[in-house]
Amino acid sequence: MMTRLPAGLPQAALEAVANGVVITDAQGTILWVNAAFMRMTGYSSAEAIGENPRLLKSGEHPPAFYQELWSTIASGKSWTGEMTNRRKDGSVYVEEQTITPVRAAGGNPAYFIGVKQDRTLRRRADDALRRSEERYRLLAENISDVIGLYDLGMNAAYISPSVEQLLGYTPDEMIARPMMDQLAPGSRDLAMRVFREEMEIERGGRGDPARSRTLEVELSCKDGTTVWTESKLSAMRDASGTLTG
Repeated sequence: MMTRLPAGLPQAALEAVANGVVITDAQGTILWVNAAFMRMTGYSSAEAIGENPRLLKSGEHPPAFYQELWSTIASGKSWTGEMTNRRKDGSVYVEEQTITPVRAAGGNPAYFIGVKQDRTLRRRADDALRRSEERYRLLAENISDVIGLYDLGMNAAYISPSVEQLLGYTPDEMIARPMMDQLAPGSRDLAMRVFREEMEIERGGRGDPARSRTLEVELSCKDGTTVWTESKLSAMRDASGTLTG
């Protein structure tokens, strides 16, 4: 059992890092782990040292995944990727890991250093965001109201499919048309004035996130007719609060 690092490796520095660190010999036997590794996996140093990193296998990756990993590091190259592992208590977690070979004098790998970062919470947040976006997409594509997203240059980025029933244009046709061409001539000045007023309010930081502006505008249909609509204009902001459309 090895409680100290091989000569030349800075033990104090590796102990202090927030990421989990595991060092194995050339055959993959664990020689040393830091405190962050123990917190992440639930295994003490005594339980991990002398074992193989297979100790953490979750069963969620095919053999080819590990074969490709081992082939890469055995050839002297670093490997970086995400994998799902299993803690001592049986719970699974997602980690981002970089494994770097430390070469011996002859050029062959003598040790492997793995640096691990728990990505479970980030993965859950990403999954939740994807599910939320999918729900909104399904909602937008299945309601009768038309939803349009416009950037600050008044260019359409998205138009819901219900626009075809209302105006006769497909969403792609609407996106390709300038916003002013979507409006009947009598409504263009009003729409432009309201759009600019709202931009000034939002850019000045005076807007309420829940606020919307309602106006009646006449839209042009593909067959040459027009239709009056009640439209609600709401600001869109990114995660940092910057106005985007």
